[in-house]
Amino acid sequence: MTVDHIPGRGMHGIEAVVHFLDRERAPYELIEHADTFAAVDEAGEAGSTPARMAKTVLLHGRDGFRAAIVPASERLDLHKARELFGASGHLRLASEDEIGREFPVFDAGALPPFSSLLGVPEILDTRLLAHDHVLCSGGDHRHTLKVSPREIERLGEPLVGDVCIGTPGHPLRIPLPAPQPKGDPMPATKKPAPRPRATAAARARAEDNERRLDHLAQSLEAAQKDLTSIGGSLGTGVRDLRRDVNRLLRDAHRDVLKMRRAIRRDLDRLQRDLTSAATAKPAAARRPGATTARTATRRTTPSEH
Repeated sequence: MTVDHIPGRGMHGIEAVVHFLDRERAPYELIEHADTFAAVDEAGEAGSTPARMAKTVLLHGRDGFRAAIVPASERLDLHKARELFGASGHLRLASEDEIGREFPVFDAGALPPFSSLLGVPEILDTRLLAHDHVLCSGGDHRHTLKVSPREIERLGEPLVGDVCIGTPGHPLRIPLPAPQPKGDPMPATKKPAPRPRATAAARARAEDNERRLDHLAQSLEAAQKDLTSIGGSLGTGVRDLRRDVNRLLRDAHRDVLKMRRAIRRDLDRLQRDLTSAATAKPAAARRPGATTARTATRRTTPSEH
């Protein structure tokens, strides 16, 4: 890959990455630190853990380069990578010299995790989607980016799957909003709003929906593993089918994420409505004089007849 493929011709390292993210209007946080040459060390310098560090592993085969984005705490499973990419057994780890020749814009070992910036197909490991934010290399050894894994998925549209040795330890989850802290006791003239009961019911519904989505995510992962097993036994004749099914699974996974975000928005909206109802002033009581006047009118009406 030449410099012409990088947004911002002539830029290098973090300058090219920041230019790309700003152009795509992607939110990020830039962290500067001492030089690091291992993803685990980079996570420590950035004040995080290896499990939250998205490491870009470059692969090379007969069809060119591929990239796998995995946690720094895990090891890439080449067999899984070949199956998900539909590649042959010639797909292997790229050497440092190959990386330097193909990606001169970035420091070797500091590739950013954005496939549209690298210009290669990419797999994003599902373990990273369990976090709200992850860290990743910024194109050189002195800068780290803090981004949402959803942004990595949005910017590159990678395949999403289990590509590490072993199985993910936990299903994908999205945290529910924390309950609102209790304020000062309300004056005696105001009626307490039924916020705790309504909020508890809403949280129960949200948790039930989340459990269903977790089950769906696990079913999708199981289906993907079954497909991988079937593909390995049938040989190369099912590669096209496997690619299509992987694409369908990726679309279904995105639908699950959209449903989760919609549930969270609905729950936030419900809590805001309940909070507004609790702070609204009660309607003014009717004046006693007006009530007396109406009562007098009703009593004199029969005597007039």
